[in-house]
Amino acid sequence: MPSDYLRHATKYGSFEKIDLFALSLPDVIITKSARLNENDWSDIRSCVNVVDWRDVVQRYGTYGPIRGLRNNMTRVLTEIFGVTAADLP
Repeated sequence: MPSDYLRHATKYGSFEKIDLFALSLPDVIITKSARLNENDWSDIRSCVNVVDWRDVVQRYGTYGPIRGLRNNMTRVLTEIFGVTAADLP
């Protein structure tokens, strides 16, 4: 995760000494793309109508190298978001 992930997260609640945050949707999509099992595909599909693929690509640029992530992100962007290869950075 990039060091600024909390700045992009949404505060969900506080309980005594614990603050709960929900990751931003682009961060959810990117982290699920890193693993990309069957449940991850389903979770990412559920985000397709509420997040713009360009926001995912922009946020992806803040992540360091993660083995396999670039290939998985390409698959997610083309297969789920319908992005053409020509539109990919």
